[in-house]
Amino acid sequence: MKSANIKKYVLSILCILIGLAIGLSRPPGELTVESMRYLGIFMTAVLLLILQLYPAPLVALFACIAFV
Repeated sequence: MKSANIKKYVLSILCILIGLAIGLSRPPGELTVESMRYLGIFMTAVLLLILQLYPAPLVALFACIAFV
């Protein structure tokens, strides 16, 4: 039981770190800083949905809150 919780937390932190890396990276070409932040939030939500670590409505709610 503990191993499953640790795996869930590690994967969650990894998804968030990937999103942060994308969101804080320098925008290529004509993109703005805001567009990179939104891409980071979107990619974090997509990764969390693919890995099914949390229920989909919860991930969607957190993504909507982060977009504001």
